[in-house]
Amino acid sequence: MFKGTALYEIFSMTGYWYKTFSTKTQNQIITKYCFGSDPKQYFLLYAPLEIDPTKPLILYYHGGGWLFGKPEIFAKKAAIFNKLGYQVIIPSYRKLPRYNYTHMREDLNLSLKKLQQLKKDGSLVFDKIILGGTSAGGHLVSLIYYHKAILEKYGFKQEDFIGLFLTAPPLDLSQMKHSPVLSLLAGKRSKQKFHDASPINYLSESAPIKIFCIHGTKDGLVQFKASETFLNHFEKKFPTLLTRINLKNYGHIQSASWAHTDNYLRQELIKFIQSCQ
Repeated sequence: MFKGTALYEIFSMTGYWYKTFSTKTQNQIITKYCFGSDPKQYFLLYAPLEIDPTKPLILYYHGGGWLFGKPEIFAKKAAIFNKLGYQVIIPSYRKLPRYNYTHMREDLNLSLKKLQQLKKDGSLVFDKIILGGTSAGGHLVSLIYYHKAILEKYGFKQEDFIGLFLTAPPLDLSQMKHSPVLSLLAGKRSKQKFHDASPINYLSESAPIKIFCIHGTKDGLVQFKASETFLNHFEKKFPTLLTRINLKNYGHIQSASWAHTDNYLRQELIKFIQSCQ
């Protein structure tokens, strides 16, 4: 079984998902908000017992290959930031195979609309937002920031977002290997939907933002080039705003090890988030 293959990643996921599902957290206030009629159209607000309204809100999208996962099982990730005084929102979204990029884009839009509503009525107090996402979640959260026209339609400006942290993110879908999952998500490579679903296609028109990215060079699910091409373009435009950790000869799951271990990656991630304030 070789690193850099999907089979290797699938076997590596066992321990990660066991830790994700088995983790119990406490000292969090959890509130559910729906933004649509579908059962998957909601997000969870994880708040510390003592909220510091001067800290930015963290909006984090979970991974799972656009197929799996729900906000409830990622409470430990939220708890890492709750302990530092941050409020964390983890959205759910409609997933493959029944739904595709078009529906996920709609869910991104509806979540922004709900977030704006909660801010206006005082249910949620924040000024700035830090965005974050792992794997498929990194893809989706990047689409939130980089599609400037949609952001403005729902009452936000790119300047409202002060940081973007990403773990093994597919930011250039053209660099992904052909797979049934990618086809279900974005359709044929020659079609407009595939173009619209790829964050790199919005990079040139976007304002600068600080980015922190972790990716393994032997990732068998999200090819390393799928983030590298995006980040190379970004770094040419904004050389001082990128913090990149390339994990040499490591795969997909190792990039997300900060979720369960207080390791170097977590320490660097926290340092990045604190630098965004």
